[in-house]
Amino acid sequence: YKCIGIFIIKKAYRLMLPYFLWGIFLVTPIMVLMGFTDLSWFRYVEEGIFLCQNSRHLWFLWTLFFVSVIVRVLQPLLDRWGIYRVSFLIVCLVLWRLSWSMPALFCINSIARYMLWYYLGYWFDSFRENQKIFVKKGFPVICLFVILTYLQTGNNLWVGLAAGFAGIMLIYYFSILADK
Repeated sequence: YKCIGIFIIKKAYRLMLPYFLWGIFLVTPIMVLMGFTDLSWFRYVEEGIFLCQNSRHLWFLWTLFFVSVIVRVLQPLLDRWGIYRVSFLIVCLVLWRLSWSMPALFCINSIARYMLWYYLGYWFDSFRENQKIFVKKGFPVICLFVILTYLQTGNNLWVGLAAGFAGIMLIYYFSILADK
């Protein structure tokens, strides 16, 4: 999309419209009528859906919308190589680390947590050809090792981050093999 405004409108149509429709007309009745919440219908729509404090499985649509808009707005800077990309990666890492203690209001914690993964995908896609060479040289073995290490060490946050990235690389490796 060349125009940021059109991008935001189309993303809102594809992500936020379903979020609000499903949230108001499906999630709210289930939560209120089945007694999963003590809130009234109106209060659940306000707090659970509009403030995104308890939107159940729909949090992902909200998060994906805001993460994609943030990266798209910053795209002119991020397309430049150097300090901008690395700086934003560091910001994403810091936000990811802090996300575990951030409030759920407006899914701020989810946006901070998944910004890193979205941005890594953006960065990864922009260097696809270079990464094919890197992956073909045995990187999947390293990825598998990191994943196995994670399974053995338990719930370490930073090892979990490395294992997540390793898993992404491993899936990418298999997609290259399947593409042949």
